[in-house]
Amino acid sequence: MDKFQVTTFSGPTFQIQSVDKPKIKAGGSSSSTLLNRYAEACLQDILLLSARTNVLATRTNRLYSALSTQSGALLSALQSVSSRVDAASGYSQVLADIHSSFYINTGATTANLNTTWGQATLPIRSMTDLLVQPDTYGNLSVFGEVEISYAYGSAPDSLGYTIDVDALEMLRERQFWLQDSTSQNIWIKIKAPLQFRGLTPNVLEIYPLPYLGLNLLEVAYQRAGDSFTGTWLPLDLSYLPGYSSSTATVPQVGPIRLHLPNEPLSQIRINLQPRSATPWGLFALKLYHVEYESSATLVVQDPYSRTVGTSTIRGKNPSTLSLLSKTTTTNSVSIALTTTDAATTPVITGVIMAVS
Repeated sequence: MDKFQVTTFSGPTFQIQSVDKPKIKAGGSSSSTLLNRYAEACLQDILLLSARTNVLATRTNRLYSALSTQSGALLSALQSVSSRVDAASGYSQVLADIHSSFYINTGATTANLNTTWGQATLPIRSMTDLLVQPDTYGNLSVFGEVEISYAYGSAPDSLGYTIDVDALEMLRERQFWLQDSTSQNIWIKIKAPLQFRGLTPNVLEIYPLPYLGLNLLEVAYQRAGDSFTGTWLPLDLSYLPGYSSSTATVPQVGPIRLHLPNEPLSQIRINLQPRSATPWGLFALKLYHVEYESSATLVVQDPYSRTVGTSTIRGKNPSTLSLLSKTTTTNSVSIALTTTDAATTPVITGVIMAVS
């Protein structure tokens, strides 16, 4: 809480005996004026305290609503968890995914492993946040051109979105962003600076609210320089956990990381579908320019020492991943990740190994 406002004891209406030890002079003309000023300062502080208490109450209610929503989504996911397992075809095959290190030889692996996203990439050399930046005190400020808006129903036109400044508080990591309950399709649009501090965005991270309570239908972008009514270009979602090839969507989506094409863009939109009428929003949203090292090695192994035969790499752009150099030795497969562009990386989500 702010400090009480300090009353200035200067001027002809205030007669004090000492500046260091201010005291009302007995019988002086300052008595009523000073007390009135003090009462006014106290009242202003009480009003400020009341306003901040109301803000805290609002945030507490929002948190309670979010926790209730999230609990329902987790219960629904638990009841259908078997449908989210990526099963390998046949008992003689195993899927070494990146959501854990169970099938990873961590001592021999130099690739970057991220179990939150379930992705192996080249080691990260640098990562620049393109939506917010810290000041000298560590407080996050949002770039002036950043804007987040939303709409419901079928794909809206450029004027069909509602801008919400509360979403900027979510970008500053002060609070999550939560909207009222709906059963309609949700559209979230992020308008971002054209120049992005001179860097192209190549990684988008989305933390939906509630986790596992929404279906991800689409993430698309517009190129920089296109009009607001220009073409939306959909991103590849097929390497995300739980992706359904029959519907081209990600059911019961959790936190996701998408790799963007290395080109300037102006807007991104996200299309979500509630699995039932529910409040919705985002815990966080991040847009980065990431630069990678030029090479690394991912080593997957069968922990039961069975002999590995053929292997298939899963992830983003399977045709490109199939060209990566592989070396098989007894119970392990070593995969060489390389790039000629520091802003791009192979993205591996798992390796299917035939074992005997």
